[in-house]
Amino acid sequence: MRAAFLLVTLVVSQWSAAQDQTSLWLRYSFRIPLDTNWTVQMDPDFRTELAPNTWGFTQWLFRSDFQRRLNDVHTVGFGAVGAYNTDEQQLVEMFEWRPQVTLLTRPRSLDRRLLLRGRVEWRQQYFSSDGETASQSFGTLRCRALVQYEIPFARTKHLMTRGFRNQAEIMVRAYTDTPLGFMDQLRLSSAWVMPASRKVEMEVMWMWFLREKEIWQQWFRIAFVHRLV
Repeated sequence: MRAAFLLVTLVVSQWSAAQDQTSLWLRYSFRIPLDTNWTVQMDPDFRTELAPNTWGFTQWLFRSDFQRRLNDVHTVGFGAVGAYNTDEQQLVEMFEWRPQVTLLTRPRSLDRRLLLRGRVEWRQQYFSSDGETASQSFGTLRCRALVQYEIPFARTKHLMTRGFRNQAEIMVRAYTDTPLGFMDQLRLSSAWVMPASRKVEMEVMWMWFLREKEIWQQWFRIAFVHRLV
């Protein structure tokens, strides 16, 4: 497993020489049911740049989200994200606080293969740059809409256990006062999903970001979802 991971990372780094940026994203998710309707999900993850500037950008992030099932189709969630970023090229450090509200819909008509997610989040960022101890604070209100469609090879009653998971997500700023970007984005991704153990799902994903000014990014993401039931 470790050798395969290192080989894939090397291939991604070499293949992306002509791209604007290629990054690696590692995530581990805990899903803890509180009762029949409430679930808490916690997502620690790490992101870093592979090419062209290896380790030039790094991010440590932790998301905590409480979800309540309203019925068999709709789920609402609310929570927050804490993040710490560094960017060697811009000599910037950033701390971020991100409260959010989410609505998820999984229509029964398509055998639960389709997931629709809408999210509104407020991103409060605190920057320090060029070795300065004083920091600046900026805010961004962002709206996100995601469409996910699964192509299962194997599944249980409610979950795909093996197959492809394809996503398209658009993120639009409703308001911002930051001078450092956080541009509108379109994300396209395709992932292979398989069981890593009886309670852990593994997802290996290619993700492409299209940002304003025709800036392309590609991400290689490995995610584990641990359902503590």
